[in-house]
Amino acid sequence: MRIAVIGAGGVGGYFGALLARAAEWAEPGSALHEARVGFLARGRHLRVMRRDGLKVESVHGRFSIRPVASDRGVRLAEELAVAPGQGADLVLLAVKAYSLEGALDEMEPLVGADTAILPLMNGVDYLEVLERRFGRERVLGGLCHIETALVEPGRIRQTSPRRDITFGELDGRVTPRVERIAAAFAAAGIPHRISTQIVADMWMKLIFISAMGGMTAVANRPLGAVLGDPDGRQVYERMVREAVAVARAAGVDLPADAFEQVMATTMGMDPAMTSSMQRDLAARRPVEVDALCGTVVRYGQRHGVDTPCQQAVTAAIRLRAGADA
Repeated sequence: MRIAVIGAGGVGGYFGALLARAAEWAEPGSALHEARVGFLARGRHLRVMRRDGLKVESVHGRFSIRPVASDRGVRLAEELAVAPGQGADLVLLAVKAYSLEGALDEMEPLVGADTAILPLMNGVDYLEVLERRFGRERVLGGLCHIETALVEPGRIRQTSPRRDITFGELDGRVTPRVERIAAAFAAAGIPHRISTQIVADMWMKLIFISAMGGMTAVANRPLGAVLGDPDGRQVYERMVREAVAVARAAGVDLPADAFEQVMATTMGMDPAMTSSMQRDLAARRPVEVDALCGTVVRYGQRHGVDTPCQQAVTAAIRLRAGADA
């Protein structure tokens, strides 16, 4: 099995490192026996990975690997021994939404007729981008629940008890390739679930993270402070309801109690929780507001659903990000 990890940050670096470590020690008969795992990375992070390896500090244990890594897709394909036109078996796509366009050309030599592309990204509309470029038949749906970050070049810190991947075919079928990927995840010790309704699962995550990420970022306060303010709580709930209405208008088969599920998830979070968008905005890094709140607004406009709270939060974050640029 040939696995290419596009993006070696907190998410891609962590899950890719688990797969690479397991492949190194895989015994005959294992799903990862004779597998090769490679990373597409850039800049100082790539240089440190090549020189010193990739170090993982996790609540589930510390380890390091000596990864196969390159900043060019064609070179990574060569290092993975992928024949021209054949492609890798699995492309694990874990870039920030604003970096996707720049990654597509580098993915090209790694995508063949039988390649499965599994995105672990925020949002949902990137699926359309991948389908247009590589064909719908090559694209899976996916999401993950994990707290992880690239704390410095060559070092990833993973801090949450939860670190699981949910994935599946966009049409809900459980196919042989999905089962092979699940077996590889199992061999690597990655908690996972095959979903027969992955698009709905992805929307449920987007509904939650657009409200949580948007409100904590625009307020620059932790989740508990947002929910503890009556007006903050009201806007948060309206953002959730708007996103639920948009998803349903788009034809997504959400659970009947989608709003209640999202709010139950919200109330179960640590009140001190902050969002990656909030941290990125505070640190003057690029933010994924267009992939989160912006996606809800765009789908709402497409399907005739008003999203005033999502739109106001999107505009406020864009203005702050632009002022800090």
